[in-house]
Amino acid sequence: MVNLSELALKINAKIVNEESLTIHSINTLEDAKPGDITFILDKKNIQKALDSKASAFITFKDIEKLKKPQLIVEKPRETLAAVILLFYPDLSEPNITDAISSSTSIEKTASIGPFTVIKDHTSIGHHTIIHNNISIGKNCKIGDHCIIHPNVTLYDNCHIGNNVIIHAGSTIGSDGFGYYQKEGRSYKIKHIGSVIIEDNVEIGANASIDRGCLGKTIIGSGSKIDNLVQIAHNTHIQSNCLIAAQVGFTGSCCVENNVSIGGQAGINSSNIGAYSIIAGKAGVTKTIKNKSFVSGFPAWDHYKELKKEAIVRKLIERKAP
Repeated sequence: MVNLSELALKINAKIVNEESLTIHSINTLEDAKPGDITFILDKKNIQKALDSKASAFITFKDIEKLKKPQLIVEKPRETLAAVILLFYPDLSEPNITDAISSSTSIEKTASIGPFTVIKDHTSIGHHTIIHNNISIGKNCKIGDHCIIHPNVTLYDNCHIGNNVIIHAGSTIGSDGFGYYQKEGRSYKIKHIGSVIIEDNVEIGANASIDRGCLGKTIIGSGSKIDNLVQIAHNTHIQSNCLIAAQVGFTGSCCVENNVSIGGQAGINSSNIGAYSIIAGKAGVTKTIKNKSFVSGFPAWDHYKELKKEAIVRKLIERKAP
């Protein structure tokens, strides 16, 4: 916890609408609760800020419509990195003497393979199978009837539902690709969010799902993720989606229910409407409406893309007069 005026001094911020206020934590605009402080990084986030339940905001300018306390800073992304470290300082890990912490809760019907490490305050449900050489971090929750195959890593604060399968070599909850630049160098923004994998999800081998920076990365119930898929921080994939191998998502994508995405497609911080089909190797750069079928780069209507390709091929093949 920190007093708002003390926080302003530490980050060299100007206070607008000052109140005597104690800040308990930091959170996203969407998930913030009373007592939280959050960030407005650019003008695109202003409307979300007006709807937010946060008690205070760190922002790039005074937002007159926002009647709550604001801390004005020149470089909000750089300040984000500093404030995260104030609330969540890097602490050295103690020496681990037991492979399975005494504070874990493991149901009697669960099975744990050799050379697996399970850290503090993690729970494992009924009839779940944890194979060998697996690392499970602190404050994780794994539901019933799950199968975690060898060499999987779950970082801290991963929540896995029931009937989930995670294949060998996948990494859940690693830091997202978050940096700010200063004087020609890149500096890390610590990620303190979580990953939530809902019921009946299957994740292929060597997939990577990053934790949120402040909030959550979510994989919805019934979705199937193929091998070598990269899902970046704060992305939300809703229910019953099918995502083929080598698809890559940048941060903060939203994929609605029952979307199918072909192999090697790339999704750039976009919303994809429900029941859409994204063809293999497509490059999605903007919002896709419900029930769309898109391909190409930039991705657009699949049948127009086929027509364009046919016309271009004919032009190339046409003989000179």
